[in-house]
Amino acid sequence: MVLTDAKRLFVLSVVMISILICYREQKAENSLRKASRKLARAEGELERTEISLVQCQHDFDVAMQTKQTYQTDYDALLERRNDANTLISGLTGLPNDDLSIQNGIIATSNYRYPLLIDPQLQGKSWIKDMERDHDLVITTLNSKLFRQQLDDSIAFGRPLLIEDVKEELDPILDPILEKNFSKLDRTLRLYITTKLANPTYAPEICARVSVIDFTVTQRGLEHQLLSLLIANERNELERERVTLARETTKNKRMLKELEDNLLIKLTSSLLDDPSVVEVLNANKRIATEVKEKVVIAEETKMKISTARE
Repeated sequence: MVLTDAKRLFVLSVVMISILICYREQKAENSLRKASRKLARAEGELERTEISLVQCQHDFDVAMQTKQTYQTDYDALLERRNDANTLISGLTGLPNDDLSIQNGIIATSNYRYPLLIDPQLQGKSWIKDMERDHDLVITTLNSKLFRQQLDDSIAFGRPLLIEDVKEELDPILDPILEKNFSKLDRTLRLYITTKLANPTYAPEICARVSVIDFTVTQRGLEHQLLSLLIANERNELERERVTLARETTKNKRMLKELEDNLLIKLTSSLLDDPSVVEVLNANKRIATEVKEKVVIAEETKMKISTARE
């Protein structure tokens, strides 16, 4: 009887073990199938990702080529613009380094009125020289005549320089800086300067004006010292440089006027204006002469620059 019970127990154990092994095998197979499906999905995702990366790399390469093309065109246009503004601003005392030129361009734009951070007072000197023939009004926020001078500039369109401001501006300037004052002449030229080296302006002020750092750079200082040195030791070379700048400015302006005049003439009918052909021929001849002078001036400029170095 005992052996019979032992046999039953043994058989039962074997059966249970067999069932357990089958269960575990089935569970393992299910896990393997799930893992296989996940792996297949992952491989598909990987393949799609690789295709996307290849496409992204292609798009990036195309974008970089396009950017390089635009950058080349931009650099060429920037160089031309800087050359023109260098000639104009250089005649009025603005340093000839790239940063000073860009500052001058921003300061003379009509987008927002400029606020110059000008601890060395070179920006203010440049403004005075630039506006010396336009009846420049110079004042401060603390001046007793400030409001009267402000009203006069608005009424008569006289350029206004508000110098030595601190980190806060008079609220009376708000509608003017926003250019929504009813009596405001849109051609009003307003300049604001501060002698503070590192001012902190509130966001609402920065939103109304163009804050421009006119602090003298090393390049600008080198250029100015070089000009002073040459003016003392080789005065004729400095005079030639200034004369050349004036002539080049005059020639380029004349060339621009000829181009504008040419465009105007081309918009009219040849039948309505028989003189158009004569004007075109005259413009072409003068334009050729001016271009030749500009080329000669550029060559001379390079020679002078070499001598200055």
